[in-house]
Amino acid sequence: MSLFGALNASANSLEAFSRALAVTQNNVTNANTPGYVRQRPTLLPKLFDPAQGVAGGVTAGSPESGRRDYAERAVRRQNSLAGRFSELLAQLTRLEGAFDPTGTKGLPRAINRLFESFSALAVSPNDLLSRQAVLDRAGDVAREFRAMDGELARAQQEAVEQSTRLVGRIQALSERLRGFNTEIRSNRDVGADPGMDAEVYSTLEELSALADIQALQASDGTLTVLLGGQTPLAIGQEAYALSASFDGAEIRLTDAGGNDVTEVLQGGRLRGVLDAANTHLPAWRQELHRLAAGLADAVNAALANGVDQNGVPGAALFSYALASQAAGTLQVAPILPEQLAAAAAAGPGGNANALDLAALVRDPQLDGLTFPAFYARLAAGVGQEISRGMQNHETASALLVQARELRHQESGVSLDEEAARLIELQRAYQATARLVTVLDSLTETTINMLR
Repeated sequence: MSLFGALNASANSLEAFSRALAVTQNNVTNANTPGYVRQRPTLLPKLFDPAQGVAGGVTAGSPESGRRDYAERAVRRQNSLAGRFSELLAQLTRLEGAFDPTGTKGLPRAINRLFESFSALAVSPNDLLSRQAVLDRAGDVAREFRAMDGELARAQQEAVEQSTRLVGRIQALSERLRGFNTEIRSNRDVGADPGMDAEVYSTLEELSALADIQALQASDGTLTVLLGGQTPLAIGQEAYALSASFDGAEIRLTDAGGNDVTEVLQGGRLRGVLDAANTHLPAWRQELHRLAAGLADAVNAALANGVDQNGVPGAALFSYALASQAAGTLQVAPILPEQLAAAAAAGPGGNANALDLAALVRDPQLDGLTFPAFYARLAAGVGQEISRGMQNHETASALLVQARELRHQESGVSLDEEAARLIELQRAYQATARLVTVLDSLTETTINMLR
């Protein structure tokens, strides 16, 4: 083995160690970069055969990525669940103040005061002020029903707007992935770049918070991304449209082919919006309409059984458009105080009918419940759903933290490990550099001897 061969092998080893050091330093620099995973420098031994004049040494191979697909899938799965419950909770908590469970304000207070006014009317059936108080309290009830229905309607409209924003963001991220795929297909080396790799996986993680996705890597390094594992968002150099529309009752998602894919989506913030807008809010509005229509119908029916101060059959106190829209359209009928039927037909000028009106508060009218109890059940249901959303969000967030921690243990950058490797490589570099110095000196001495 010649001195020149040994010197050349040592120089090549210096280059290999230098590249390994660069990989380690890059790990340290990008330890907190989103989506970045550690790269393992690879040193490959070269053939050592002195008899054949082969000096050995090492050469640098391609760095080995620490990324583990199973860890990435686990993070994306938990991220989708956390996103779903986070968004659902955000949509529902804005209604927490609208449903007062104490009965001291808002709609429950207005209902209680209406029946208190009926009781006061029974005490003074011919008193004009007592009669006017009934009309005033009825107006309060109608306003509170309309206000609460308006709150639910606004919440649903905000959910619709949020779904449009989230779909737009999903589209933007799909386009970004399409751009990555285009770059990778045009240059395979780009796909192996740790910086590009970090951008791709950071984008996938952001996308998974918005919707549950499945990401598959093709043989050419490009990614196929499917919504709910079925509907394409990005395949190769193509991105596929996703749109959201509201038909007045539900938000529906449509893919590029015009197919309804609403039920394909099972996770992410977009699913949380759909849960709120398509399930919870419509159900609560329906119950509110039932309460409004039931209360109005019961009061009107009781009034129809009596007579007013002129002996005329009682006029209706409430009116509304349709039972399915009762809360939002409830109004007090344009009647005069003397038209309230406080007396029974058999006892004009008495208070029998006013007593019947006051007793309605104790009668089970809806699902075997009184009006206050029906409202209390509705308010409790809202509170329970919000509480359940909080618990689900906390659990999903904890599982997401755990999944990210496990991923970090598998593929994240450990500064302690990188520091140890840096010292190891520096010493190897220094030792090889000394060998190069010795070989250079021997070479120079040998040349001088031959002169």
